[in-house]
Amino acid sequence: MPRTNAIAASTTVTTAAGGVYVGIVAVHGPLFPQTPPGWGAVVAIVLVSTVIGIVTFFAGLEQIGPTRASTLSTFEPVVSVTLAILVLGETISPLQVLGGILILVAVIVCSVT
Repeated sequence: MPRTNAIAASTTVTTAAGGVYVGIVAVHGPLFPQTPPGWGAVVAIVLVSTVIGIVTFFAGLEQIGPTRASTLSTFEPVVSVTLAILVLGETISPLQVLGGILILVAVIVCSVT
């Protein structure tokens, strides 16, 4: 990262991922959404989860450094589960709560040592 910027790094990552998906499609064949909401979900995944997510991660990496960025990124599963509960109305089991707690404990242990 010292010799590149967030856009260049993001382009490399997404191009490599795209190459993998081309290989998967070559083996299994394409499967496209059948409804407009399905296409909307694809667009949202591309823009929000992929483009914005990767670019902002690399931009943050430039600003705060790799150690802090990787530590903060371990909160991603907890944030994802919380958003699934709040936005999508998902339910969470006690075992999933325990898993989330273990993730938080691991983050704390990693950041202290």
